[in-house]
Amino acid sequence: MLINGSITKVIFDHNPDREFYIEESFPLDWMYPYLEPHGLIMKINRLPVPELPEDVLARDRDYWRKIIAETVGNMLDDETSVSDLVASVERVYARHDLQGFTGDPAFIGNHYAKAMLSKLRTSIAAIYAWRLSPNAPAEYQPKTGAARQRLAQQADLAFRQALALCPYSPEAVFRYVGFLVDSHRIEDARLIAQAAVGLARKNYSSKEQFQDLLQRLQRMGQYQDLLQRLQR
Repeated sequence: MLINGSITKVIFDHNPDREFYIEESFPLDWMYPYLEPHGLIMKINRLPVPELPEDVLARDRDYWRKIIAETVGNMLDDETSVSDLVASVERVYARHDLQGFTGDPAFIGNHYAKAMLSKLRTSIAAIYAWRLSPNAPAEYQPKTGAARQRLAQQADLAFRQALALCPYSPEAVFRYVGFLVDSHRIEDARLIAQAAVGLARKNYSSKEQFQDLLQRLQRMGQYQDLLQRLQR
Protein backbone atom coordinates (compact mmCIF):
# COMPACT_ATOMS: atom_id res chain seq x y z
CA MET A 1 0.00 0.00 0.00
CA LEU A 2 2.97 2.34 0.45
CA ILE A 3 3.76 1.75 -3.22
CA ASN A 4 0.14 2.41 -4.16
CA GLY A 5 0.21 5.61 -2.13
CA SER A 6 3.36 6.80 -3.89
CA ILE A 7 1.94 5.99 -7.34
CA THR A 8 -1.34 7.83 -6.69
CA LYS A 9 0.58 10.87 -5.42
CA VAL A 10 2.65 10.96 -8.62
CA ILE A 11 -0.50 10.73 -10.75
CA PHE A 12 -2.15 13.47 -8.68
CA ASP A 13 0.86 15.82 -8.85
CA HIS A 14 1.34 15.36 -12.62
CA ASN A 15 -2.29 16.12 -13.50
CA PRO A 16 -3.00 19.52 -11.93
CA ASP A 17 -5.77 20.32 -14.43
CA ARG A 18 -7.90 17.30 -13.48
CA GLU A 19 -10.27 16.64 -10.59
CA PHE A 20 -9.68 13.57 -8.43
CA TYR A 21 -12.07 11.41 -6.44
CA ILE A 22 -11.52 8.20 -4.51
CA GLU A 23 -13.44 5.22 -3.22
CA GLU A 24 -11.15 4.16 -0.41
CA SER A 25 -9.93 0.59 -0.37
CA PHE A 26 -7.14 1.15 2.15
CA PRO A 27 -6.25 4.45 3.88
CA LEU A 28 -3.49 6.42 2.15
CA ASP A 29 -2.01 8.85 4.66
CA TRP A 30 -0.93 11.55 2.23
CA MET A 31 -4.52 12.08 1.10
CA TYR A 32 -6.10 12.96 4.45
CA PRO A 33 -5.36 16.72 4.40
CA TYR A 34 -6.89 16.91 0.90
CA LEU A 35 -10.03 14.82 1.42
CA GLU A 36 -13.63 15.91 1.85
CA PRO A 37 -16.83 13.84 1.60
CA HIS A 38 -18.51 13.80 -1.78
CA GLY A 39 -21.66 11.67 -1.73
CA LEU A 40 -20.74 8.01 -1.47
CA ILE A 41 -17.04 8.68 -2.07
CA MET A 42 -14.49 11.42 -1.38
CA LYS A 43 -13.03 14.30 -3.32
CA ILE A 44 -9.27 14.88 -3.30
CA ASN A 45 -8.91 18.66 -3.31
CA ARG A 46 -6.05 20.20 -5.26
CA LEU A 47 -4.75 21.95 -2.11
CA PRO A 48 -4.83 20.78 1.51
CA VAL A 49 -7.97 21.85 3.40
CA PRO A 50 -7.11 23.48 6.76
CA GLU A 51 -10.67 23.03 8.08
CA LEU A 52 -13.72 21.35 6.56
CA PRO A 53 -16.40 24.01 5.88
CA GLU A 54 -19.77 23.69 7.58
CA ASP A 55 -21.61 23.51 4.25
CA VAL A 56 -19.53 20.43 3.33
CA LEU A 57 -20.43 18.81 6.64
CA ALA A 58 -24.12 19.69 6.22
CA ARG A 59 -24.28 18.20 2.72
CA ASP A 60 -22.69 15.01 4.01
CA ARG A 61 -25.20 14.73 6.86
CA ASP A 62 -28.17 15.32 4.54
CA TYR A 63 -26.92 12.88 1.91
CA TRP A 64 -26.41 10.02 4.33
CA ARG A 65 -29.62 10.67 6.28
CA LYS A 66 -31.51 9.85 3.06
CA ILE A 67 -29.53 6.64 2.57
CA ILE A 68 -30.11 5.60 6.17
CA ALA A 69 -33.85 6.28 5.86
CA GLU A 70 -34.06 4.15 2.71
CA THR A 71 -32.02 1.23 4.06
CA VAL A 72 -32.24 0.83 7.83
CA GLY A 73 -35.09 3.28 8.40
CA ASN A 74 -35.72 4.26 12.00
CA MET A 75 -32.85 2.21 13.43
CA LEU A 76 -31.06 5.41 14.42
CA ASP A 77 -31.10 9.19 14.22
CA ASP A 78 -28.67 11.93 15.27
CA GLU A 79 -29.38 11.37 18.97
CA THR A 80 -29.40 7.57 19.12
CA SER A 81 -27.01 6.34 21.82
CA VAL A 82 -24.58 3.48 21.31
CA SER A 83 -26.54 1.26 23.69
CA ASP A 84 -29.81 1.91 21.82
CA LEU A 85 -28.08 1.31 18.48
CA VAL A 86 -26.68 -2.01 19.70
CA ALA A 87 -30.15 -3.04 20.91
CA SER A 88 -31.59 -2.21 17.48
CA VAL A 89 -28.96 -4.02 15.42
CA GLU A 90 -29.24 -7.12 17.61
CA ARG A 91 -33.02 -7.10 17.22
CA VAL A 92 -32.93 -6.64 13.44
CA TYR A 93 -29.74 -8.49 12.42
CA ALA A 94 -29.52 -11.24 15.04
CA ARG A 95 -33.18 -11.98 15.88
CA HIS A 96 -34.57 -10.85 12.48
CA ASP A 97 -37.35 -9.03 14.26
CA LEU A 98 -38.62 -6.41 11.78
CA GLN A 99 -41.71 -5.40 13.72
CA GLY A 100 -41.92 -1.61 13.50
CA PHE A 101 -38.90 -1.52 11.16
CA THR A 102 -39.29 1.24 8.55
CA GLY A 103 -36.29 0.39 6.36
CA ASP A 104 -35.89 -2.02 3.46
CA PRO A 105 -36.08 -5.72 4.43
CA ALA A 106 -34.33 -6.65 1.17
CA PHE A 107 -31.35 -4.52 2.20
CA ILE A 108 -31.13 -6.27 5.57
CA GLY A 109 -30.83 -9.59 3.74
CA ASN A 110 -28.24 -8.39 1.23
CA HIS A 111 -24.78 -8.91 2.70
CA TYR A 112 -22.90 -7.22 -0.14
CA ALA A 113 -25.02 -4.07 -0.13
CA LYS A 114 -24.61 -3.78 3.64
CA ALA A 115 -20.85 -4.32 3.57
CA MET A 116 -20.33 -1.88 0.68
CA LEU A 117 -22.35 1.02 2.10
CA SER A 118 -20.91 0.51 5.57
CA LYS A 119 -17.34 0.64 4.28
CA LEU A 120 -18.04 3.79 2.28
CA ARG A 121 -19.52 5.51 5.33
CA THR A 122 -16.68 4.34 7.56
CA SER A 123 -14.12 5.85 5.19
CA ILE A 124 -15.82 9.25 5.44
CA ALA A 125 -16.09 8.98 9.22
CA ALA A 126 -12.34 8.34 9.29
CA ILE A 127 -11.71 11.70 7.60
CA TYR A 128 -13.33 13.41 10.57
CA ALA A 129 -11.64 11.16 13.12
CA TRP A 130 -8.23 11.89 11.59
CA ARG A 131 -8.69 15.63 12.08
CA LEU A 132 -9.60 15.03 15.73
CA SER A 133 -6.59 12.82 16.35
CA PRO A 134 -3.50 14.20 18.11
CA ASN A 135 -1.50 12.50 15.33
CA ALA A 136 -2.89 14.95 12.77
CA PRO A 137 -0.77 18.07 12.15
CA ALA A 138 -2.03 21.02 14.18
CA GLU A 139 -3.01 23.00 11.08
CA TYR A 140 -5.68 20.41 10.22
CA GLN A 141 -7.18 20.04 13.69
CA PRO A 142 -10.25 22.10 14.74
CA LYS A 143 -9.26 25.59 15.84
CA THR A 144 -11.79 26.05 18.67
CA GLY A 145 -13.50 23.90 21.26
CA ALA A 146 -16.86 24.44 19.56
CA ALA A 147 -15.44 23.37 16.18
CA ARG A 148 -13.92 20.26 17.77
CA GLN A 149 -17.24 19.34 19.36
CA ARG A 150 -19.12 19.76 16.05
CA LEU A 151 -16.62 17.61 14.20
CA ALA A 152 -16.68 14.96 16.94
CA GLN A 153 -20.47 14.80 16.68
CA GLN A 154 -20.20 14.49 12.90
CA ALA A 155 -17.66 11.67 13.20
CA ASP A 156 -19.69 9.85 15.82
CA LEU A 157 -22.86 10.02 13.73
CA ALA A 158 -21.04 8.74 10.64
CA PHE A 159 -19.55 5.82 12.57
CA ARG A 160 -22.93 4.93 14.09
CA GLN A 161 -24.50 5.00 10.63
CA ALA A 162 -21.78 2.67 9.35
CA LEU A 163 -22.51 0.26 12.22
CA ALA A 164 -26.25 0.39 11.55
CA LEU A 165 -25.60 -0.48 7.89
CA CYS A 166 -23.37 -3.46 8.73
CA PRO A 167 -22.64 -4.08 12.44
CA TYR A 168 -20.21 -6.92 11.72
CA SER A 169 -18.03 -4.99 9.25
CA PRO A 170 -14.42 -5.18 10.52
CA GLU A 171 -13.64 -1.67 9.21
CA ALA A 172 -16.68 -0.16 10.90
CA VAL A 173 -16.13 -1.99 14.19
CA PHE A 174 -12.39 -1.46 14.59
CA ARG A 175 -12.36 2.15 13.39
CA TYR A 176 -15.32 3.14 15.57
CA VAL A 177 -13.88 1.35 18.59
CA GLY A 178 -10.60 3.22 18.05
CA PHE A 179 -12.50 6.50 17.93
CA LEU A 180 -14.42 5.65 21.11
CA VAL A 181 -11.27 4.61 22.98
CA ASP A 182 -9.57 7.86 21.99
CA SER A 183 -12.68 9.65 23.34
CA HIS A 184 -12.40 7.72 26.66
CA ARG A 185 -15.70 5.91 26.02
CA ILE A 186 -14.59 2.40 26.91
CA GLU A 187 -18.04 1.09 27.81
CA ASP A 188 -19.51 2.16 24.47
CA ALA A 189 -16.57 0.54 22.69
CA ARG A 190 -17.17 -2.67 24.65
CA LEU A 191 -20.84 -2.74 23.62
CA ILE A 192 -19.89 -2.42 19.94
CA ALA A 193 -17.32 -5.23 20.18
CA GLN A 194 -19.72 -7.48 22.09
CA ALA A 195 -22.40 -7.04 19.41
CA ALA A 196 -19.84 -7.75 16.67
CA VAL A 197 -18.88 -11.05 18.31
CA GLY A 198 -22.49 -12.19 18.22
CA LEU A 199 -23.11 -11.02 14.65
CA ALA A 200 -19.84 -12.06 12.99
CA ARG A 201 -20.34 -13.90 9.70
CA LYS A 202 -18.31 -16.96 8.84
CA ASN A 203 -15.88 -16.46 5.96
CA TYR A 204 -16.29 -12.69 6.14
CA SER A 205 -15.18 -11.31 9.47
CA SER A 206 -13.08 -13.05 12.04
CA LYS A 207 -15.04 -13.83 15.17
CA GLU A 208 -11.74 -14.50 16.91
CA GLN A 209 -10.54 -10.96 16.13
CA PHE A 210 -13.71 -9.49 17.58
CA GLN A 211 -13.38 -11.72 20.65
CA ASP A 212 -9.79 -10.58 21.16
CA LEU A 213 -10.91 -6.96 20.79
CA LEU A 214 -13.65 -7.47 23.36
CA GLN A 215 -11.25 -9.05 25.84
CA ARG A 216 -8.82 -6.14 25.51
CA LEU A 217 -11.62 -3.63 26.04
CA GLN A 218 -12.81 -5.51 29.11
CA ARG A 219 -9.30 -5.33 30.56
CA MET A 220 -9.16 -1.62 29.78
CA GLY A 221 -12.48 -1.14 31.55
CA GLN A 222 -11.28 -3.02 34.61
CA TYR A 223 -8.10 -0.92 34.69
CA GLN A 224 -10.15 2.25 34.37
CA ASP A 225 -12.43 1.17 37.24
CA LEU A 226 -9.39 0.42 39.41
CA LEU A 227 -7.91 3.87 38.75
CA GLN A 228 -11.19 5.53 39.66
CA ARG A 229 -11.38 3.60 42.95
CA LEU A 230 -7.78 4.54 43.80
CA GLN A 231 -8.49 8.19 43.14
CA ARG A 232 -11.41 8.33 45.58
